[in-house]
Amino acid sequence: MPSPPDPRFLTGNYAPVPDETTVPGLTVDGTLPATLSGQYVRIGPNPAATTATPCTWESLDGMVHSVTVHGGRAVAYRNRWITTDSVARTLGADPVPGPPAAPVDTVATNVIAAGGRILALGPGALAYELDDMLVTRGRVDLAGGGRGVGAHPQVDPLTGALHLVSYGDEPAHHVVSPRSQTRITVPVPDAPAPLERLLLTRTRLVLLGDGFVGVTRRTGECRPQWAPLDLADAFDADDHGGAVAVLTTGPGLRRTTLESLGDARHELLDESPQRFGLVNPRVAGLGARYVWTVAGEAGTEVFRHDLRSGTRSGHDLGAGRRPGELSFVADPARRHREDGGWLIGLVHDEDRNEADLVVLDAAAIDRPAVATVHIPRRIPYGLHGSWIPAV
Repeated sequence: MPSPPDPRFLTGNYAPVPDETTVPGLTVDGTLPATLSGQYVRIGPNPAATTATPCTWESLDGMVHSVTVHGGRAVAYRNRWITTDSVARTLGADPVPGPPAAPVDTVATNVIAAGGRILALGPGALAYELDDMLVTRGRVDLAGGGRGVGAHPQVDPLTGALHLVSYGDEPAHHVVSPRSQTRITVPVPDAPAPLERLLLTRTRLVLLGDGFVGVTRRTGECRPQWAPLDLADAFDADDHGGAVAVLTTGPGLRRTTLESLGDARHELLDESPQRFGLVNPRVAGLGARYVWTVAGEAGTEVFRHDLRSGTRSGHDLGAGRRPGELSFVADPARRHREDGGWLIGLVHDEDRNEADLVVLDAAAIDRPAVATVHIPRRIPYGLHGSWIPAV
């Protein structure tokens, strides 16, 4: 969701929740798929102590929320703070183990599954590992040398390796093996400003920062061509002949084709305001046909775009029901299809002032929800979320 106008006064569903809790035995409308086992986890700002000091929404302490489902049952909802050193002091808890924190230690932006671990991320901070109950296990130095990392890494669908960028005087691209046993580090020269995120294609690496983008080949020496472009809401890229095409949300769904020598061509695919674009992770960076997005600002719709036919279908969640970021989860019986799966995410219901976990059929998004899990708690608007499959 967008940041509140004045982050000093977090009101409505931007207001923090004051406690950690676990709520079992959730009620379900519809039928949860029997093969859907795991938890949807979302992170967002939630200060552990009240403060009147001006700050940005994204600089607040982080909290994770999850809904666990298994075998057609909604098992439980839980929420936990990310135990950074600041949060540990505020809550009177012991500091977590691991290397010393980076100079930036705010972790409230993203939570992912990688290398068999659940990792919480904030821009410029070290990663924090969580257990299945969302308890913070400790800090993890993914980039080595105590370097903070970007909060938007990507898992390569072809190799399972985790790709990420690091902050500091010498930014770099890092590749961490699927089981975190090895790490390759390649310096990124001449970046105009700190790198914030990256996207992968089959042959190229797209490097993104505040107001600029760079493209380089994935193999060999990293020598990006830089261009002054704002692609802050980029969510997927693919090879497009000798160029790279990048998909972004914002005022609309757009495709930006980056040619050689920094030339760019912009194509408006859908003019409606949209956010939280996603593709099936299996085809990320490989030329996805289907894209799913959430309506921008205070919208209540979820969209499915067929980039091949240029058509769009939608699902309206109802008046006052605001969706956050969704995750695509493959259906084992339909894995051969790019859209063979479910969309899962949290929805804030303004009338009840409570949350729901909604499961939609990704291939038939205009149909009624497959299942709606009711959570008798308010979950504040957050940032990014992920599906963490059961192991």
